[in-house]
Amino acid sequence: MKNVVGIISGICNSAALESLTKSRPISTVPFGARYRLIDFALSNMVNTGIRTVGIVTPYNYRSVLDHIRSGKDWFLDRKSGGLFFLPGNDRENGGSGSNFVLRDLLENMDFLKKAREEYIIISCSSIVMNIDYREAVSFHQNNDNEVTFIYKDEGFKEGESEGVFFIEQSGDRRVKEIIPGKQRRFNGSDKALLNIVIINRETLTRIVEEYGENGGSDLFDILGEMIDSLRAYALEFRGYAARISSLKNYYNHSMKLLDSRVRNELFMRKNKIHTKITDNPPTRYGEKAEVINTLAGSGCIIDGHVEGSIIFREAQIKQGAFIKDSIIMQRNVIGKDVLLENVILDKFVTIKDGTVLRGEPGNPIIIEKAAVIGPEEGDNEKYNLRSG
Repeated sequence: MKNVVGIISGICNSAALESLTKSRPISTVPFGARYRLIDFALSNMVNTGIRTVGIVTPYNYRSVLDHIRSGKDWFLDRKSGGLFFLPGNDRENGGSGSNFVLRDLLENMDFLKKAREEYIIISCSSIVMNIDYREAVSFHQNNDNEVTFIYKDEGFKEGESEGVFFIEQSGDRRVKEIIPGKQRRFNGSDKALLNIVIINRETLTRIVEEYGENGGSDLFDILGEMIDSLRAYALEFRGYAARISSLKNYYNHSMKLLDSRVRNELFMRKNKIHTKITDNPPTRYGEKAEVINTLAGSGCIIDGHVEGSIIFREAQIKQGAFIKDSIIMQRNVIGKDVLLENVILDKFVTIKDGTVLRGEPGNPIIIEKAAVIGPEEGDNEKYNLRSG
């Protein structure tokens, strides 16, 4: 797509996922047996035809560079345009509630000023969706907008909308007000922003230069303050969108992938979700393996019983193991006669023979990366095994 450049925030309130973002930003949290969360934002841009994308990297950026590399798997290893890493401020995990900190853009003004494109799409890296931006960009251009927001009409219960921005619109779709979730009037607007905005480059440059030095000012907060002076409109996205903003909804949205309708909308459309290519053999199922309603990545060896779970690449599940309603990340080793129910295992975890871990439905036990867990290792408190 000509005249459009993309910017993805690789931070987006990383602290919200607690132990899953202890050693990585939210953008590289594994999702769906083979993907990382940033794959969705990045794929949506390149599938729309955007050929210049900047990724704002957090302080713990190693996993971002390791996953994205040159951008080849997203067709961004180009002589003209391509992929740009934009170093963010050295603040731990992006802070609380931050999405698009203007100070990050201020420190990368060269990227904005050297871009020839007139329009910029800014997206968070923690929204799981498959969207083609062409309609929204055409609306933005044809309506002579300065700002176009993408929203979804979602129902939130009281106390669930922390960190979400809502909008009020007039009859012509012009945005009259942006309301932070903590200030939202309950039973008011359910038009929740999906942390995606199309904005004129000149408008964004002006905002960044004026407000970027003001500590950790967030773009959406500033747009809310300026809304009366901006030609700002919004379009509704009616497809599937998963907002990853807590451990609870990370688990719940992961489990929704077991619904074929959700999988088909995310992964089986014309526009594919791209990820880092790994050359693995197909998953091998042993003679006594039982696998029911489970999504498994490549390279796994499954000899046990797995039900209603997400199994990432190269996991090993040995004979006699029973796994239900759990997320087993890459290269985990599950020993013989292990029982796991309502559990999330980060990468490189070893569960020794005979271990029993049971979380509560919708409130799983979280095991940190590279942990070794077994009955002889001591009690649960030693390993901080808990639901929530």
